Amino acid sequence: MESTPGLGSKFSFKVKLEEELSFDSNTVSGLNHISLQVSHRQDVKLLIVDDEEFNQKALKIILKYSIKLDPEVKIDVANNGKEAVDLILNDINENECLSYPVILMDCNMPLLNGYEATRMIRKIIAEANKIQPLIIAVTSHTEHEFYE
Repeated sequence: MESTPGLGSKFSFKVKLEEELSFDSNTVSGLNHISLQVSHRQDVKLLIVDDEEFNQKALKIILKYSIKLDPEVKIDVANNGKEAVDLILNDINENECLSYPVILMDCNMPLLNGYEATRMIRKIIAEANKIQPLIIAVTSHTEHEFYE
């Protein structure tokens, strides 16, 4: 635990999971679709866009252990929507086809949220006449207003 008066506290801990993660049928279907999307190309990468390091790591664990994503598939991370758009622009300029067939996109991020980043990415890819990636919204809320 770290604590700074007037600024707040930071708690960290490790959890050892003994049971296998379980998901509903829609989630399993979506995860299997990701696996199929990224398994047929040699140069494929997957993009995680999230401003929280914990979420980035959790998504990597889910991809590795729940859908058994091929360890050869490179996972890139963008910390906000702007970084994601920049990665896509660079990728389009450097490659014949988009290297990211699947993007896991957080909805609420600083600088450029997931909704706007998705719109921009879709437009950029359409203008480059490339095949659109599967962009999956990944979000969670802890604020009381989202429970109602």
